[in-house]
Amino acid sequence: MVSTVETPTVFPFSGCTSVDDERRYRKQRLAAAFRIFSRLGFDEGVAGHITARDPELTDHFWVNPFAMDFARIPSLLLGRRSVYWGTSR
Repeated sequence: MVSTVETPTVFPFSGCTSVDDERRYRKQRLAAAFRIFSRLGFDEGVAGHITARDPELTDHFWVNPFAMDFARIPSLLLGRRSVYWGTSR
């Protein structure tokens, strides 16, 4: 007898089985990375950014708000940007 139940897609690092859960996982880890960078002193002025690729829209990345202290960036304030041929939209 052949099973008709589909096996859910599992993202390899997080173990998440849905795109929404994987997106939340990545955004939470990105916000944590900003706090770690802040503790290490890598948040001077407009220090730059760290990005995480969106799991569904692979030409989109999650980035930090401009000029916000790295220690104060929650995952809810991360913004999604699309990138096409080296330019941001």
